[in-house]
Amino acid sequence: MDDTRTHAITVVVTGRYPHGRENPHASVTVNGDGSLDHAVDSFRAALVAMGFAPDTAGRLAIREGD
Repeated sequence: MDDTRTHAITVVVTGRYPHGRENPHASVTVNGDGSLDHAVDSFRAALVAMGFAPDTAGRLAIREGD
């Protein structure tokens, strides 16, 4: 087992519509080290699962303080 994969982040996207019940659109689980990069990578993966282009999801970046 890889000792750097100590955490699992799951992102679940659900849509609520006036004509029906809540329906899950996407669910992604990413195993990693629990770092900020792991969290951002997990959210990028969820964006792709929701239908965003990988290039669009890749624009999500960590921006250091101004």
